[in-house]
Amino acid sequence: MAATMYQDQVKKLAYYRSRIIQDLARKGVYPDDSRIQSRIKNIDTMLGVFQYMNIGIGDKFDTAKFNEDFERIYTDLKILYQLAYEISVQDYYELKAYCETHLNELEGMADNYQYKTKFELDSTYLGNTVFFQSSGFDSEMSNGIATINLGEIEVEAQSKLSCIFDCENVTPRNVVFVFTDQEGVNHNCSPYSYNQDFFTVPGKLKKNTYLVNISEDVFKTQFICTPSEIAGSVNHDNKYILYGGKNFVQTGYYRKQYIDKLPGVPITIDNGVIQFYVLNGDYINFDFSTTPDNKNFEGIGIADMPDCQRIVIEHKSKLSFDFVTNGIIYATRQDGKIMNNELYYPTPDKVKDILVEEYSVGEKSKYTVSVTAGPFLTGNLPVINTVAIKQLSMLEDVS
Repeated sequence: MAATMYQDQVKKLAYYRSRIIQDLARKGVYPDDSRIQSRIKNIDTMLGVFQYMNIGIGDKFDTAKFNEDFERIYTDLKILYQLAYEISVQDYYELKAYCETHLNELEGMADNYQYKTKFELDSTYLGNTVFFQSSGFDSEMSNGIATINLGEIEVEAQSKLSCIFDCENVTPRNVVFVFTDQEGVNHNCSPYSYNQDFFTVPGKLKKNTYLVNISEDVFKTQFICTPSEIAGSVNHDNKYILYGGKNFVQTGYYRKQYIDKLPGVPITIDNGVIQFYVLNGDYINFDFSTTPDNKNFEGIGIADMPDCQRIVIEHKSKLSFDFVTNGIIYATRQDGKIMNNELYYPTPDKVKDILVEEYSVGEKSKYTVSVTAGPFLTGNLPVINTVAIKQLSMLEDVS
């Protein structure tokens, strides 16, 4: 029955129940459920708590009833204001935060697909140009095959190189870029316009990690979290990823709360969302009291996880679950912001223990580059309009 009631009826019912319990207790009667229910069932909760009764001319002024009427009017007004606040403010912000959370996920997914699509469609608009030439080519012809020497370039480890070759009457399938490393090993790559090919430079991004402990009086806005190890040397060319709340998980869309995850102790929520991140783990396995309404993984576990695995679990009623993993748990993940040579945590998340991951390109690699094209049956090299190499740094993929 309670499930079909209006919100004001639920609040009136709570008020009447409290009054009945007080009345029974004042009379020395134990307020058991059967007595309370027998009195409540005769009350019409569709009506206001205050009910006006006509007073005849000449009747004595009833002070007790006057005070009781004003108390009932106060109760009705209190219920109305509570409902107005919950519907117009609390429910609105909860819904707004819920929508924003999911819209942020969709926007992130859209940005990712837009980035990939743009790279697949037209690489010339992405990345930095590391080589460009439109005239004065150093070329030689042998048996109808032309070789154009481009010289030496220096590129970032793990970056993606897309090659552009614009030459009259030459199809891209007859062109090959050759990257020769310092050991003399050749790496071949077709022009990007032919089959969207690119050359991935061997190596790894350089990563440094730092731990920062934040005091509780800085959570009203974004706050500084510069590690002491890099104080005064925060690099705008590097990428900084911030993880907050070690061994905690976060709950809620708008009013975020943080729950300490103790080993072997399940987490319980009445409804809502739980998010956290698993760092440097190989696996995570869950034990749910019931199947969640939504989660961002299949089954009850994840194997072969990346360095950072995001976990999202949503449920509209009570849910308890536990999990085991060989990774490290953090409640939040943010992109660090750099202002005035300081590293900032961008939102007022109430997290103390912050792990800072600093990514940089590390040492660059040198390659001697040449292009082979042909065969040209006339023995003459057609006019070359443009040869270019563009570099897409893997720091762009760190997000």
